[in-house]
Amino acid sequence: FLKERYRILDILGQGGMGAVYRAIDENLEVEVAVKENSFFSEEHSRQFQKEAKVLASLRHPNLPRVFDYFVIEQQGQYLVMDYIEGEDLRQWMSGKDEITEIEAIRIGISICDALIYLHSRVPPITHRDIKPGNIKITPDGEVLLVDFGLVKVMNDNEMTTTAARAMTPGYSPPEQYGDAPTDHRSDLFSLGSTLYAALAGYLPEDSLCRATGKASLTPLKSYNPQILQKTADVIEKALELRFEDRWQSAEAFKSALIDVYEEFPLGERRSLRLAPMAFGEVSAEKGDDHRRNTQRLKKEATSNKRKRQGYDPVWILFDIAIIILSVLLATTVIWPEGLPKIIPWGGNGTPVANLGWLQNPHTTPDRAEQNSSTPSPTPNDATDPPLLTVTLDSDTAT
Repeated sequence: FLKERYRILDILGQGGMGAVYRAIDENLEVEVAVKENSFFSEEHSRQFQKEAKVLASLRHPNLPRVFDYFVIEQQGQYLVMDYIEGEDLRQWMSGKDEITEIEAIRIGISICDALIYLHSRVPPITHRDIKPGNIKITPDGEVLLVDFGLVKVMNDNEMTTTAARAMTPGYSPPEQYGDAPTDHRSDLFSLGSTLYAALAGYLPEDSLCRATGKASLTPLKSYNPQILQKTADVIEKALELRFEDRWQSAEAFKSALIDVYEEFPLGERRSLRLAPMAFGEVSAEKGDDHRRNTQRLKKEATSNKRKRQGYDPVWILFDIAIIILSVLLATTVIWPEGLPKIIPWGGNGTPVANLGWLQNPHTTPDRAEQNSSTPSPTPNDATDPPLLTVTLDSDTAT
């Protein structure tokens, strides 16, 4: 146990200055990572404490959280942070499955997100140790930047300590050697080196050797001809020796990587090992569904628009026929004496004017026959009153 709270389970890594353990926080019942510094020099102790304070203030999805720091006398300093399951990029690079171009681009975008956050802090923070071993990929495909052992707060007026001057050949920029100042563009160089190594399978030539004229950078496409020239250009720009020739911000580097990412068709942007991006990544199947739904909605919108603009001509004729029929039927019931004025002919061709009983409802049919000079109606005519016939053309009703 450490601090009577953290029960050590196993060692995740070990070096000359300490180790990193996987442990259980007995208070919270969660797995944590406990980083130990057992190197007691004043410089190393101060740098370790600085790392703890910096990390404790950070909250970003691509960075681990630190929630405890303590010292055990004559034993070491301890930093307790999130335990991040999964492999690091170094393990991916040594695995049997090669890292695809789209995976490297997406990892670069995720790390740029972390750097944008770090570099925009007040005061700005630089990581200064970006390399494959410090990029973790969780089982869910999330990408995190870890190990802030060489972190630097940019408003430090003190000389950079020896503890913070460690470098990794191939990944460290030339200014990190010796006493030259470093800034946020140093992180961009290291990220470019990391992406180069992930795609090439080889480290880029060491920056110090390149700066002294002993080596030159091998073009990335010489190792991996299948990648886009645009991908190689973006990464190689980050590897320029002079600050002024590199990407000038993590935002600019990220934007350039996104431009390359969008060169790929939707179906090729996927990765079974990485979580979907927050933008621009739709599977081919989902893309087809989206297009079909869009076409359907457009058709519905067009149909609704036509309905709003006016009725169909067939329905207009049908409505007119119904209105005429309704008027005629209403006239028969309410104002029968006025019907001859509207329709002067009966349904059998007999003039309605000769039908005296209909003209004067108070006159019976017999009296009408007596007063009329017209021939007597047939028995059928007498028993069945004349019908009002309205013929509705079937084509019109349709």
